[in-house]
Amino acid sequence: MQIANYPRIKLGEFPTPLQEMPHLTKALGGPRLLIKRDDMSGLALGGNKTRKLEFLVADAKKKGADVIVTGAGLQSNWSTQVIAAGLKCGMKSVICSTGPKDKYRPDLYNGNILLHYVMGTEVRVFPVEFSELYGHVFNDVAEELRKKGHNPYIMMYAGSTPIGQLGYINAMLEMYNQATAKETTIDYVVTGCGSGGTTAGLILGAAAFNTGIKVVGMAVSPGDKAALVAGRVNETADFLNLKLPKAGPSDIAMFTNYVGEGYGAINKELVETINLVARTEGIFLDPVYTGKTMMGLIDLIKKGYFKKSDTVVFLHTGGQANLYPFADPIVALSESKTPSWTKSPWGMW
Repeated sequence: MQIANYPRIKLGEFPTPLQEMPHLTKALGGPRLLIKRDDMSGLALGGNKTRKLEFLVADAKKKGADVIVTGAGLQSNWSTQVIAAGLKCGMKSVICSTGPKDKYRPDLYNGNILLHYVMGTEVRVFPVEFSELYGHVFNDVAEELRKKGHNPYIMMYAGSTPIGQLGYINAMLEMYNQATAKETTIDYVVTGCGSGGTTAGLILGAAAFNTGIKVVGMAVSPGDKAALVAGRVNETADFLNLKLPKAGPSDIAMFTNYVGEGYGAINKELVETINLVARTEGIFLDPVYTGKTMMGLIDLIKKGYFKKSDTVVFLHTGGQANLYPFADPIVALSESKTPSWTKSPWGMW
């Protein structure tokens, strides 16, 4: 597999740390827990998208693009990373976000919304589903930019495309090599799953490099994530001409019962999980992705899914900026009070 043949621009600081979590391991009674700190990737506030963007931005530059068109929800970590990556490489971004109404502006700028503002980004808000963003909004905006003389590059599905997934094929090898240097064998890697690219890349890396590591996905939003990830695995394997068996949904270890009331919704168990990790390891998780992923991991440990002798790596994908918009429900639920909201008032993520 010749990933080195694909253009890549250095945006992050790799390898990211692979650290022990001894206090959380003790609190839960095993298995041995490690954490892969992709929240320390070195671009903007860090996160898993850095690895994808090293390949995606390189592809954009190769094609002569001068502006990136992409987006997600208003508080999107993906958008923050894209904007920062573009600026580092001399490109502006036009961010198309879902929101409660056209031209929506929040009452309070915080979290990623504030970061987008500070970076001087053009953010356009559309009261549509994600499928419409991907289906026509990005293309409509890109066509408008072409008419103004620009050469836009559209980034789809939060980077969960074959080019973007190269980053997490590499990440699996990086983790495997770090563990080998520590004379450690990794049995499982646990990751959150939204758009599916990180999970798919890890699965492909585990298979292609014959690591023996099992990848467990935790869905953070509704939908058939096993089918989504299987499709991404097959698409990228074909893209790379990898001679691997076709993946089906039944081949993907995916847990969908920790989504709660939906994407970006918060509850007491989630807040307790965030607090536990902060108070045992001094590590901050967010309520949208990593908090739900850790909540699922802890529940699986309690149910005996892992052996006490296993070594399990939790992939920290970043997103801590999203702690701040959730301050009210985090504090209220921590104190067993009723929060003013549990679903984000600014709409979809």
